[in-house]
Amino acid sequence: MLDQPDDANVIDLVPDAGWSDGAARSCGAPGARVTSHGKATCRWSLGQTAAVDGALFPDGTRGRAEDVEMFSAGKGWRRPDGAGGWIFGTVALRDDDAVFADAPVQPHADWRRLDGNPDMGADLAAGRVLAGPAGAGFAQALYAAMCDTDWRKAGSRGRWRCSWPEAAGLVADLNGHGEIYLDYYCSGIGIGPATPEGTVRDDVRRALAAIGWHPVTGWRKRADRCQERLGMAWWRFSARVRRILRPA
Repeated sequence: MLDQPDDANVIDLVPDAGWSDGAARSCGAPGARVTSHGKATCRWSLGQTAAVDGALFPDGTRGRAEDVEMFSAGKGWRRPDGAGGWIFGTVALRDDDAVFADAPVQPHADWRRLDGNPDMGADLAAGRVLAGPAGAGFAQALYAAMCDTDWRKAGSRGRWRCSWPEAAGLVADLNGHGEIYLDYYCSGIGIGPATPEGTVRDDVRRALAAIGWHPVTGWRKRADRCQERLGMAWWRFSARVRRILRPA
């Protein structure tokens, strides 16, 4: 992420300095600027770089590079890899050009089970669920299945669940194509072939069942939530009793 540009390079003031794809759903700001850098132009938002059009890539071609640092700390800039994914790196913004350099080591997911509790993220990584061939939109459908759904590992009593942003970040990391959580977050809302959040597609259900995970539905889900409420009520009652019995 680079600092606010010198006014000498400003060629336009635009109402929205957004991305054309990927993180397009969550960017842009009133009064954003566009600066000229030879054959490249840089878009700025809220005083920070947002994207560069016409950036010079290592293979000599030019294209759009996105600054995703504000949405995914530590990842910086990314460019398309030509195969539907992304390559992370840095951008040298000069008066006469904007040059993209690929990072020698690309970010990778490192999901590890931190305790003895079942962790779907760790099992997805270990089972390489996203590594093999899958139907169209499988990664997006996997994200959608994690949203608003409780899951249980076979043989365990606890449940696993996560928020929409957490599900989006998990799938983006494990998919291994240089994505960030905004590539999936809220992707099921609106018109299109994407799977709505909270929907468990059949192929996703089968893939997760193969590594021991099943959605908690019907009476079991209601029973789990009832048990959860009872546990919370007991905790509150116990706290009140302790306060009453506490020595003055």
